Amino acid sequence: MATTRAMEPGGLFVVRIQGQLTDEDSLRNLFAATTEAQYQGKISVLIVLDGFEGWAEGHWDDPEVQRIDTELRQSVERVAVVGPVVWKDQWLLFLGYADTPTEIRYFGDGEDGMARAWLGGSQI
Repeated sequence: MATTRAMEPGGLFVVRIQGQLTDEDSLRNLFAATTEAQYQGKISVLIVLDGFEGWAEGHWDDPEVQRIDTELRQSVERVAVVGPVVWKDQWLLFLGYADTPTEIRYFGDGEDGMARAWLGGSQI
């Protein structure tokens, strides 16, 4: 599985995921986003699914991961996921759409521009 992360101007943390997402990669993403949030203040997160194949088996219920995720949510204004519509429900569930005050929205393949505009504050 390949995951790349980058901080872009304007407080936008971009994660590109290919293949299966592992719990280790997820934890690395959380640590990197938390570090950026400490420097940037509030951030927005763009997750791009590029050949995403689902979640690998792992320790997804690790209390340390849950603690870090809870802390990070206080620093994240919006999360946008761009990818095939077939993954929409699973990603919204994975991100805790129903249980978080963070605004989360799913965009279909090729809607990167719309996702970036929404993350920038537009009401799309």
